[in-house]
Amino acid sequence: MRQFLAALIVGSSVTLLTACINLTPNNSADAIAQQQQLQQQTWQVTKLNGQPIIANRTTPQLTFDSNTHRVFGTDGCNRIFGHYQIQGHRIQISPLASTRMACIGNQQLSDQFHLAMRNVDHFRVERHRILQLLDRNNQVVVELHSHRHQDN
Repeated sequence: MRQFLAALIVGSSVTLLTACINLTPNNSADAIAQQQQLQQQTWQVTKLNGQPIIANRTTPQLTFDSNTHRVFGTDGCNRIFGHYQIQGHRIQISPLASTRMACIGNQQLSDQFHLAMRNVDHFRVERHRILQLLDRNNQVVVELHSHRHQDN
């Protein structure tokens, strides 16, 4: 009987421990590393909804400040700014405010960028230099590349 109870206790403990580990993916080493990579670089948009963006001086870009949890950059015409919160790989970005400059020839890109950003639900960083912002259906809505990358 003692052996049965000991086996039951050990089995229950392993099951409970496994359940706890599976319930806390937001604290995984991978999620923490990805959060740090997200917040250590300036990112330039390379694709919106799967369509390539030709890089030039007005290409949208984002920077995530880990100290203030502010996101800022440009939308292709105007300066943008807002706040964000991260939990694991999920990211919640507040509606982005922007300056109101006249955007001759670039308003469509700006509008597409803001629309895509409203759909962002989570993120992933690949090879320390590619940031993918995904919607709830796991579709990449914005892809960005880092302005600087240091190989380790």
